[in-house]
Amino acid sequence: MLKTGKLLLVGLAVVMTVSACRKKPKTAPVPSETTSAAQREQQRLDSIAAAEEARAAAERAREENMRAQQQSSRSTQTTIAAPIYFELDDADITPEAVGVLEAKVIVLRRELGMRIRITGHTDSRGSDEYNVALGMRRAAETKRFLVDRGIAGSRIDIATRGEEEPAVSGEDETAWSRNRRAEFAIISR
Repeated sequence: MLKTGKLLLVGLAVVMTVSACRKKPKTAPVPSETTSAAQREQQRLDSIAAAEEARAAAERAREENMRAQQQSSRSTQTTIAAPIYFELDDADITPEAVGVLEAKVIVLRRELGMRIRITGHTDSRGSDEYNVALGMRRAAETKRFLVDRGIAGSRIDIATRGEEEPAVSGEDETAWSRNRRAEFAIISR
């Protein structure tokens, strides 16, 4: 037992000697009050500059978002407002009109709160009664096309103006072909 006690004492002495010989870590010199105040002032100025840059970046992002929304709104308005045209005495959707209407379907699917009005028009040939009825058939056929592609009929109003509001004045095929149309307007968003 005496031998074990001596070994413990020797071991303890070695550990204490090694610990005492270890170098103490160097500590940074304490800055003078002037240096510390200057550093604090620089940190304050850096913080202000960083906050101002963050505000400016947020403002740039907000303005860019606003421009993108305005561009999107103009694009939406242009797509919805594009008219489609019909053949003489016909309410059938032409192949050329299909692409225009498909673009409207995309917008209407994206803008679920949007309601539109489709107004059917005719050229000046035919009686007033005939043209009013033909304009209504054109508006109804256009609505049916959109409804068949999943747009709720409750979002689409239809009307007719017959020959009352020509897009182009004149009594030739060029003028008549531009007047046989359906026009679109956004009622609400």
